Amino acid sequence: MKKILIIEDEAPFREAVAFALEGEGYKVLQAENGAEGIELARTQIPDLILSDVMMDSVDGYEAVVSLRQNPKTSGIPIILMTGKVDNTGLVRAIELGADDYLSKPFTMSELLEAISIRFKKQEEVRTLMQEKISDPRSFLTLGIPTDLRTPVAGILGFSKAISREYVDLKQSEIIELGRAIQKAARNVMRVAENFSVLAQIEIVARDEEKLKGLRGFTTPLAKNVVEPVAIDLAHQYDREDDLVVMMSDTPVACSSEYLGKIAKELIDNAMRHSPKGQKVQVSALSSEGLFSFIVTDFGRGMTPQQIGDVQNYSNLSSRLNEDRYFGWGLIVVKPLVELHHGSLVLASGGAAGMMAKVVLPVPV
Repeated sequence: MKKILIIEDEAPFREAVAFALEGEGYKVLQAENGAEGIELARTQIPDLILSDVMMDSVDGYEAVVSLRQNPKTSGIPIILMTGKVDNTGLVRAIELGADDYLSKPFTMSELLEAISIRFKKQEEVRTLMQEKISDPRSFLTLGIPTDLRTPVAGILGFSKAISREYVDLKQSEIIELGRAIQKAARNVMRVAENFSVLAQIEIVARDEEKLKGLRGFTTPLAKNVVEPVAIDLAHQYDREDDLVVMMSDTPVACSSEYLGKIAKELIDNAMRHSPKGQKVQVSALSSEGLFSFIVTDFGRGMTPQQIGDVQNYSNLSSRLNEDRYFGWGLIVVKPLVELHHGSLVLASGGAAGMMAKVVLPVPV
């Protein structure tokens, strides 16, 4: 029996939804506020959460953040219930990790359809997790569903808001939703690009001629590749004042395309997972025939297990329900660097932040 947690401070509405869901064969848990809901989710591990947005003390947004930060609850689908479509709030909810939203009042058929869609997607992920994988690098197939879920949910949610509420939307609201769709679409494209790079790595690694050709590329001035990437990402995250770039004029034995990819993933990871207002430092220097590229942030860092997952491709199935701290980016960087006789070093001081260091040869 599927278990659904309802977090709603209006008792009559909460009990009416609970009664209807119980009539459909679901086991229902009820919480009258966000704090109680977070605790129930942590101890009872429901299959799905329905949460109101506007609540005293801990609201729906804060509940989403808390649930996504806890590895025990980070993979639970969350549907937010809103009294009025607030597009700024909708954008925020999806970006924080909510899977869907329903505008009150909604019909029982709309609620059941939304729940059914979430359970279907959850079952697809669970099926993948149960597959027996012989090659640990088969994260190519395991990682995609989870890493695509958030941006695709955003695209669906934002477009649904436009299609349902277009009559009442102001031009500024439509523009805001359009920008949110663009951002989510860029994230989908990023996952697709990373999958393509990983596939290329697999092909090149098995072909000596292709591998030799790859290692023959050089970038005369790494600074000319890395700096534009860093500036563009800082602009995307509205963090131009946070970016500090210290690059020496040095060559590197890596194509400009792949050097740009390495820089993009490391800097994006730092921007994505550190608070606005904290510096993100990008530096590079060469010494004793080696090029060292370092990205440092002052976010919440990574756990030793997460670092080990990147370094060893291990515990990959757990990533499907794990904290979303890292995704394809760092996993792409490691084999890409190693193809060039390089190395990736990750170090975290917990709440003190994260340091990612790539070492590559310089041209002879």
